[in-house]
Amino acid sequence: MSRHTLFAIIPGLLLFLAAGHVPAQMYKYQDENGVWHFSDSPPPSDQRRRHPSQEGPSSSNKKQVIIHQQGKDDAPIFEASNTLPMPIQLEFSATQMKNMRAVPPLPLRKVIPAGSREPLTRFEKIDPDAPWGYTYRTRFIPGDPAAEHLTGKPYLPPFSSHKEFSIAQAFNGETSHNAHALTRYAIDIPMPADSTVHAARSGTVVEMQTGKLSPKRRRKTFYVRILHRDGTFGLYAHLLPDSVKLFTGMTINRGQVIGRLGSGAEESSPHLHFAVQKNVGMQLESIPFEFTSLEGIPQTPKTGLLLRHPL
Repeated sequence: MSRHTLFAIIPGLLLFLAAGHVPAQMYKYQDENGVWHFSDSPPPSDQRRRHPSQEGPSSSNKKQVIIHQQGKDDAPIFEASNTLPMPIQLEFSATQMKNMRAVPPLPLRKVIPAGSREPLTRFEKIDPDAPWGYTYRTRFIPGDPAAEHLTGKPYLPPFSSHKEFSIAQAFNGETSHNAHALTRYAIDIPMPADSTVHAARSGTVVEMQTGKLSPKRRRKTFYVRILHRDGTFGLYAHLLPDSVKLFTGMTINRGQVIGRLGSGAEESSPHLHFAVQKNVGMQLESIPFEFTSLEGIPQTPKTGLLLRHPL
């Protein structure tokens, strides 16, 4: 069972059979393009792989979102398991339905809490004697769209106490932040390589990986994503992977060390890329936030603003 990234589309399933003729054995496999197939012919040996609904709990220890299909092939029942340490919003849609209907109807969107298994929908034939078939596709986004950003407590500058650094690129930064909603309200803080990066707000570590900060970016970088109690996420990027001594599901306190800054990213000088994000209608977006000043006064990030750590 493969691990799906936070923005991956879970491949759709394809099934077309004539009524009254059900093969003795059905093969379920994933092709080289990542699409799951139902067929009465065995797949190529290099493509054969079990469908997620057939996988046992011991098949993988990677945390993921799993689509379970139960019941008969012509009357399937679908459920979703979210083993990630954060809620997700899952979208289930049908791309083709032949003599089939979904109950409840599609498309549907549903929030699946962390560590839970929830029912989605079931398919049934409209005419029991007519040919039937269907295709469907699912995708998920981290976070609950109903989350409301807690603005009453400004964020702590994400570096060591008694330090001070200026913001090089703030909201809607023309250098690299205004091309995508994921980075529109991100900031860049130049810091010496190997500087320690600290949590700006308490939360739960939900993701640590190397990836792009937005589809517009050319290169990948190592980042940590932390789920806050209000349902938003804090993103800390351009970190040294070996310096991050955390684990997913771990509680982290405000001011606690996350890791150390790398030597550079995307051909630029060392800097911390920081953003607060939330799920906005099946799309993860960055949102405005405030830092606390040396005097404890909220301040909006602006290019050139000197951040002084209050602790």
